[in-house]
Amino acid sequence: MKAVQAIWNGELIAESNQTILVEGNHYFPPNSLHQEYFQPNSKVTICPWKGESKYLDIVVNGEVNSGGCWYYPDPSREASRIKDYYAFWNGVEVVTDTPEQRNQRIAETVSTFLQKINNLERVETNRDEAIVTMFSTFLKQIDTESLNYCLCPDYIQELSFFNFANSTTACFYADSARVIRNVNPTFLWAFNHLPNPIGTTLQDFLAQMGMPGDELEQFMKTMTSHGWVKIPKVQVNKAGETLYFAIDVVITKHGDVDSLTGIQGQFVDVTQEVLLSQEIEDLMDNTGQGFLSFGSSYQINRKYSKACQTFFQQNIEGLDILELLLPETEQQETRQAAKELIDMLFSGIGEMSLLEDLLPKESAIGDRILQLEYRWIPQSETNAESKVMVILTDVTTEKELEAQLKADEERNKTLLKIASDRDGFLEFLRELDRLFKNLYSCMDCGINNIDAHEMFRYYHTIKGGAATYALQKVAEEAHRIESDLEEVRSGRQQLTDSMVAEFRQDTEHLQKLVGETLNEFSQLIPGEERQQTEKVFKISASKLDTFQNKLIALIGNDYFDQIQTIVAEFKKQPIGPLLKKYKLAAETLAEKLGKILEVEIKGTQVEVDFEQLNPLFSTLIHLVRNSVDHGIEEPEMRAMLGKSEVGKLTMAVNQEQGQLQILIQDDGGGIDAETVKNIALNKGIITKEWANSAKAQELVELVFAPGFSTKEAVSDVSGRGVGMDAVKASVEALSGTLNVTTELDQGSTFTITIPDA
Repeated sequence: MKAVQAIWNGELIAESNQTILVEGNHYFPPNSLHQEYFQPNSKVTICPWKGESKYLDIVVNGEVNSGGCWYYPDPSREASRIKDYYAFWNGVEVVTDTPEQRNQRIAETVSTFLQKINNLERVETNRDEAIVTMFSTFLKQIDTESLNYCLCPDYIQELSFFNFANSTTACFYADSARVIRNVNPTFLWAFNHLPNPIGTTLQDFLAQMGMPGDELEQFMKTMTSHGWVKIPKVQVNKAGETLYFAIDVVITKHGDVDSLTGIQGQFVDVTQEVLLSQEIEDLMDNTGQGFLSFGSSYQINRKYSKACQTFFQQNIEGLDILELLLPETEQQETRQAAKELIDMLFSGIGEMSLLEDLLPKESAIGDRILQLEYRWIPQSETNAESKVMVILTDVTTEKELEAQLKADEERNKTLLKIASDRDGFLEFLRELDRLFKNLYSCMDCGINNIDAHEMFRYYHTIKGGAATYALQKVAEEAHRIESDLEEVRSGRQQLTDSMVAEFRQDTEHLQKLVGETLNEFSQLIPGEERQQTEKVFKISASKLDTFQNKLIALIGNDYFDQIQTIVAEFKKQPIGPLLKKYKLAAETLAEKLGKILEVEIKGTQVEVDFEQLNPLFSTLIHLVRNSVDHGIEEPEMRAMLGKSEVGKLTMAVNQEQGQLQILIQDDGGGIDAETVKNIALNKGIITKEWANSAKAQELVELVFAPGFSTKEAVSDVSGRGVGMDAVKASVEALSGTLNVTTELDQGSTFTITIPDA
């Protein structure tokens, strides 16, 4: 049986005659452990005296004592004697010899020693060396506690893990009454401005150093309750100079001798570190950035830069970092996602370099926008636990400037588009007035007579025209109203009076937004010009009508038809500006979709009566956008098909025998009749019986059906299934025809014919 045994769950797990007793704990040498009972544990802690400690699990009869054994693989210089020695806690019973057992073992060892001394040859020349060797063996067989009975207290002090006399730190010992009994030379040098500490209580000495009363009281209380205490910084005034010391104090117990229970401690001069820290704090306080840190509890640590006080207008120590940076209720999911990521950091699963991009990048606090950066600070001798540092930069001005630049860019884009097609833009404004009147008329006709499809066409046309001239806010608002109306149009929701009131309110807001937007361009389009509702020619329409009526009155009704035809010709204008507007819209959309497009327009000199054809021209934009969005392929796809990467769109107008013909042709992918059929079936537009008997051309013409779209998702470009329907409705309102011919991978041609135009 060995002198010291460790027992857990009824099993002997370690035993040795050569343990080292430090601070009341027996440290067992590595070969004394019964290895079958021990398994690795990932736990790591930092001791202020001895350095980083690691842990082992103890497993006995299927039960686990997690971290019940600890050791120091790389201890501090002062604790080097216990390197790779093992100590126990957490319910492990450490049993030492009884006095009778100890005395018996000492007697046996002494008897064996004396017997071997007597057996030495008197002629042996190395007799003295042999005696020393045997005496050493003798000492090794007597445990530390037995040595306590025969060694003086001064020697016991040297058994501590302090290198007391030669330490470069100020070390001291005090007895159980807290009276300082011994100090080393470094201590005397460091505190030579104070009275001799020998015989002074530790509490009085700390008071002489200048430690405030409340801190001193807390210091003594913590030492008594915890057995050790560490203060990172105490200010000392010495000969007009301010010094700073870190204090480490621990209660020790050497063996079973109560009189030797006392205190050992050290004062480490940290003046340079504190001054450097203050310099760093001054720099951080004057950068204008916020610096703060938090640990695994997510509570903000005590130290943070002055800018944080400016940003948050409150003391943030102890506050939850995520609730501070993401305070809004709707940010709950973002807070939870951020916590899960940071938990991975503290558990050692992830690395900051991999997770930082997934953490929130900005925080809106009041009127400020704060940019967030993160740094991982691992656990170390100076950091009791790992923590995350957050760097906050006020980017409010930059964001405002960025928003202003974006707004200016959009405004310039709109100005360019309006300037390049001024007549077309004025026509769009007049068309807007008509569309809003039609919307209000729809909403005034009674809830049972409201046609949701018709309203859709009006909103869709407003959106398309606004997008053509880069009126982004107007287009986005019209798109939002469409999204709300989609529930009614699709039949998923029944239209109610309250919903009609909301649509009216939304329409009024949209109309107001149009007016506010146009006011920004008052220098380019004067208000009086924008407000004109009558088509303006070199001679006003009213004068032409007056002229016509007076002429008929003078000549007689026999020439009515001839006079009317002549006046109608006076009112006609070249269609070129309209085609240029469509060309601009197509090129803008192609750029947005990442497509390369060449647009050709023909028949720009053909004159038409815009008053008669305005309903058609306001919806014809859908046909143009449809050809770009659905017809023209991406450059990569065209290259794979052996086509030029540049898609081609042709818009041609001609007039023959009193008929106006408009042709929209693209060299894109064409229309697949089978695809159209399947989509129409899925959307409930046609029945299976009709689909089975329909011809290919009939299937292709389903693209004009209300609600039909080949796009699965709704975007600000397409997906509503209302644009082509609007074109067909406007053509039929003019007693015209709309035909489509198509060939897969070759393109499609849409031909509109309007009589008497």
